[in-house]
Amino acid sequence: MHVIRHSTAAEFLPRAKSWLETAEAENNLILGICKYFETNPERINVAPYFFTIQDAGTLLGTALMAPPRNLIITRMPESALATLAAYFLENAITVPGVVGPKDVTRLFADYWKNQTGKLSRLRMSQRIYACDQVVVRIYSPGRFRPAIEGEEGLLTHWAADFCREGGIQDEVADTIARIPNQIARRSLYVWETDQVVSMAAVQRETAHGIAISLVYTPPLLRKQGYATSCVATLTQRMLDTGKKFCCLYTDLTNPTSNAIYQKIGYEPVCDSEDLVFEQHP
Repeated sequence: MHVIRHSTAAEFLPRAKSWLETAEAENNLILGICKYFETNPERINVAPYFFTIQDAGTLLGTALMAPPRNLIITRMPESALATLAAYFLENAITVPGVVGPKDVTRLFADYWKNQTGKLSRLRMSQRIYACDQVVVRIYSPGRFRPAIEGEEGLLTHWAADFCREGGIQDEVADTIARIPNQIARRSLYVWETDQVVSMAAVQRETAHGIAISLVYTPPLLRKQGYATSCVATLTQRMLDTGKKFCCLYTDLTNPTSNAIYQKIGYEPVCDSEDLVFEQHP
């Protein structure tokens, strides 16, 4: 069993794409990020790590890391996780944390602790959902439309609040920096009554699906069904374009959002964890 590091997404995807697509919603994060790197090489200001773990020519798992962000791993046998951890140690590669299916991240964190003494801290407990049919048929008053120029200030403010409420304050700068481009590409949408009351975005398009993210309604406007209406309409629009499914990540500490998505027609795919490695005090 051995680890192969691929120098670019264009080199990694021919080996890994079809394997990743056998669980396309679960692997949306790696697939979407790799597609971005492949189509926007000029925007890469760090050297990402693309890995396949193989045994006698059989692909057992994949991983991706774009420093200083956490390592993203897929499902793989326990022996492959141990081989991957050993590769990082042998090559003196810093791993700040790990993201992936809950059972896999826990195993990797155990190996990492045993080898480095570093403990893992749960940054976010998430659930991946996918929807291939919208079941909501009654929407809140208002209308759905793409965000437009002139709304950057409001939506940037909401994006920052979205990160803070989700406990990912370190993502604020990157998230708000994407808002103008999302508006220009018409990938950021809003629900509007006499004012803009909710937003949601699409990103990480894959062969058969696309992810919905950045779902946010300010506190004083909640419990009116605006987020449900916005996400349900956006999901249906993506399905109408020919996508077989939409997927999204939820924070498991927020029961309201999990209930909203299931009401729309989203069904659980798997639980995912974002762990940060810290030195024992």
